[in-house]
Parts: sequence; structure tokens; C-alpha cells
Amino acid sequence: MSRSPRLRPSPWGGASPLTANSAEGAVREPSSQQVSAAAPTPIDLGQREKLSAIEEFARKPTRIAIYTGLDLFGDDLTSKRTVDVAECARSCLEMNGACKAFTFNTNPKIVRGPNCFLKANEGRADGNSVAISGKFLASADPDPTAFGIGTIDPKKALFEDVDLPGGDLDIRASIANATPLQCRLACIDNDRCVAFTYIKKKRECWMKGAVGTPLFKSGMISGVKDFQTFSPARIVGLD
Repeated sequence: MSRSPRLRPSPWGGASPLTANSAEGAVREPSSQQVSAAAPTPIDLGQREKLSAIEEFARKPTRIAIYTGLDLFGDDLTSKRTVDVAECARSCLEMNGACKAFTFNTNPKIVRGPNCFLKANEGRADGNSVAISGKFLASADPDPTAFGIGTIDPKKALFEDVDLPGGDLDIRASIANATPLQCRLACIDNDRCVAFTYIKKKRECWMKGAVGTPLFKSGMISGVKDFQTFSPARIVGLD
């Protein structure tokens, strides 16, 4: 008695009969129409160009968040002298997207050398009363919110020939042979540090967990930490 050919599920849907001369277990090859239907439709060149234009527009700066008293420390691409902060901002924009932020030094006593610092990234946020900084924002970026950091302002919170005796933390050895800048930044980065005294002759940095009574002492630099909150003074649109 003859048997009907067995039906085996097809990987392409439905069931496909095996012919009498087919080897048992063979699977029928999908048709060219089935392969064509399963393959994704490629994006044509015109669509890709449109998508690239959209992506480029989304990355293009549309506004600047301006901060007063904030120094974006480090990540410098270059520095130059400009007549004002507006020219500094324009210099950053002219770098075709390589410059993401800038800091301008407003100190009138600095009459020579660079006062405009153009940055590849936002750098390290640091308090400095003579600084004006700007961060460029793209259309997809939200407006920045306020943030708080501990600062030791190099113009207002550093005191030459002043010692702050007592209150020393037990970590002086980790920053021996330091510079005054390294000492200041180390205190800022340490949550337990509220002040420091730097001994110039020995290149020693003494970080303090408490602020002692200030004493005059030649060859010392002391700094006291403050907590500051920063938010944009203005957000300027780039039309």
C-alpha cells in the first residue's frame, strides 16, 4: 500500500512535502521570492545623506551656558589673548566643533600673555573669582542645572605668609614634594580637608581637618575651603 509523502515543518512557514526520491530529513531550499522578502531593504544614498545632516545638526552648538566665578581647569586646546570674553567665545566657535568650552581671565592686572583658554572638553570645575567660563550646548542637550563644589579660590581664599597651626590630617606624606597648586587641588578633592598650609622651603603640604588661629609666618601659603553653588548666569542662543 502506497503512503502519502510525509509533511515536515518548513523553516520558512507552513509545511513542505518531501518527494518520493528525496532523502529523508532533507529540507527544501527557500525560493528566491522568500529570500527577497526576508532581506532588509537597504537605505539609499539620499536617505543616508538626510540622516547625516540631521545628526550633524543635533551636534551643532545652539547656545552657550555662561558661568561667572567658574574656572574650567585643564583640557586646553590652545590659549590666546582676546580683548573680551565675547571674542574668546567666537574664537572657540571658529574651531569647527573641536572647541567645547572656554575660560576667560578678567583680571585687569594681567596685561600680557593669554587670557582666553579654549578647551577640548569641560575640564575640571574650579572656583576662581576672576574667571568667566562658557560651555557650548547642542540642540539635544538640556539646559544645565545648578551644581555645588568645594573651592579654594586662588584670588580670595589664599593667604601669603600665613600659617594655620593644628588640625592636621594624617595624609601629609602622600603629597610631599608638592607644588602650591597641587596642594590646593588635593585639599579640594579631599572631603575631610577644610584648609591647608603649604611650606615653600620644604615643599610640604599640610592638609587640615580644622582651621586653627591664623599666625603670620614667612614662607607659608594657607588656603581655606568654601562650598559654592554654580548655575549659569546666562544661556545665550546662537542664532
